[in-house]
Parts: sequence; structure tokens; C-alpha cells
Amino acid sequence: MAALESIPYSFFDPTRLVIYFFIGRMNPPHPGHEAVLKQMIALASSERSIPLVLVGSGPNRGERTLNDPLTFTTKRRVLQHRLSGGLCEIREKTEPIRDVIEWAHEVVRNRGIPESIEFKLVAGDKDGNATKLDWIHKSIMKQMESTSIPCRSSTIAIPAQKMEGVEMSATRVRQDALKALLGDGSFDKYTGYYGPHTPNVYGEIVEVASILAKEDIIHYIETGDLKKSKSKSKSKSKKKNA
Repeated sequence: MAALESIPYSFFDPTRLVIYFFIGRMNPPHPGHEAVLKQMIALASSERSIPLVLVGSGPNRGERTLNDPLTFTTKRRVLQHRLSGGLCEIREKTEPIRDVIEWAHEVVRNRGIPESIEFKLVAGDKDGNATKLDWIHKSIMKQMESTSIPCRSSTIAIPAQKMEGVEMSATRVRQDALKALLGDGSFDKYTGYYGPHTPNVYGEIVEVASILAKEDIIHYIETGDLKKSKSKSKSKSKKKNA
């Protein structure tokens, strides 16, 4: 089951500890995320490991914007729905390095000191950007220097999932929700995927959009980007001319 109520630490290999982990905003989760997570769960299971799924909210410490509209609770429920039967631990991301290291220490405390620890970051290779989090490996190794356990860290890239011939993205889901809000489309095509959580996914996206002007919503639908405010643009222009 996803998001474990009781973690079966005994599942981990007592000698060779492998820490699989995934980091993503998932705003909202979509088939691409699911494909990567299911493959990670299968890989982890084959090495007697329970993968850690760190779900974040973006750069502004949980502030909900059109790029980051969903609450952690809704994202977790969607993942539990889609990953039902898969063994993984879903947690809210705070500081990724610390979160991963604490998970490793938690397992060691409950399973015993292993002969080695291998960290495996699983990343979706959407637009060829699976390497964007590679900086994490150096940081993990630095944090683990204080232990006497041999460690190493690497990335496993998994190809992006396509939908209707196009690589799936959370931006696309958000845009479709806004089209439905303006009466220019329907969000019903996602009902089969999000199931009972469809109203929450749609509702939290349009809730954030409700404070925006119609022209800003249209701009987002057309570009997938938030419209920059004039005040910010003027401020940047002054700094450039200073």
C-alpha cells in the first residue's frame, strides 16, 4: 500500500541497504508520474527496499499558485489511489537532502547497521531533464561522511509517459482545468484517472485561478506561464538601467 501506516522495516535487506527515492512537485500527479513511480516500486522491491516519494509544493514554501495549486493532502490521496497495492512511503518534502538522509537513518535505526548504503534517485526523463537533480548526490555523500558506512549515490532515468502522442505534464492538466473553467473544454476526460479525487484536483486548480483576471487565465492556457505583473517588470527594468 502507498503511504504506509506502519512501515515494515524488516522488508529491507539487512546487509546492503538501498534507498530509492523520488522528488517532485506533482501539481497534480499524472500518468507520467505514475509510470515512473510504479517502475521505481518494482525496482525497489527487487532489491528489498521501500522507496521514498517526496512530494513538494514548489519554491515558495507551500504557497499555492497557478503553477502549484494542489495541497499535499490531495496529492497524497491521488497517489494512494493510483499506487494502491504498491509498497512505498509518501511524505511531504521539506528539505530534500535532509528528508532522504533522515529516511536512511530511520531505516538503519529500525533495521540495523548495514555493510553499505546505496542511494538511488529515480527521475522521469521528461524533455531530457533527468539529470537536473544530480547535484543531490554530492550533497548526500557529504552528509554521510560522518558515518563509517560505505555509500554511493546515482540517478536512474525513466522515459517520460506520453498521452495522445505528447509527453504528459502537470501544466497540461492545469491548462485543461482552466479551459473547463472558461467553458472551452471539459475536465471529464480525467475522471477515469483521478476517480473520486477528480473534484478536488479540479476544484483546487480553479480555486487559485478564481482570484485572477480572465486575461491572465487565458494567458496561462495559451503559454503555460504566469503573467508577470507590470510592477515587477518595471522594477526589473529599473535595476537593469541602474
